[in-house]
Amino acid sequence: MTRGQFDAIWVPRLGPKGADALWRWRRKTLLYIASPILAGGGATLLAIGGALGAAGGAALLLVAFGLVTDFVMGQRRLKALVSERFGVPVKGFPAMNQRSFDRWCTYHGYQQPGQ
Repeated sequence: MTRGQFDAIWVPRLGPKGADALWRWRRKTLLYIASPILAGGGATLLAIGGALGAAGGAALLLVAFGLVTDFVMGQRRLKALVSERFGVPVKGFPAMNQRSFDRWCTYHGYQQPGQ
């Protein structure tokens, strides 16, 4: 999906700031998915022992922790921008596709500004 197609779907729903935050967050998803694999590799290297295994394992665990932290902080930023867009604190988040998002907004009674 190109940025133009993405913006056509999400700017009306999230506003320009929210759509930009979702675009950046979405682009990092593959890294976020890799974090359990990195953590598992790190734990395995730590279990093997030795100085090299300990150093490699610790490094992989730190990278995985950093990715998980970035994921959570990205969700918080996105949630804050959506709350700002709707003018009320939002609860939870749906799967971020347009159909789920629209159903979620309807269910919670969130109205787009100007509607």
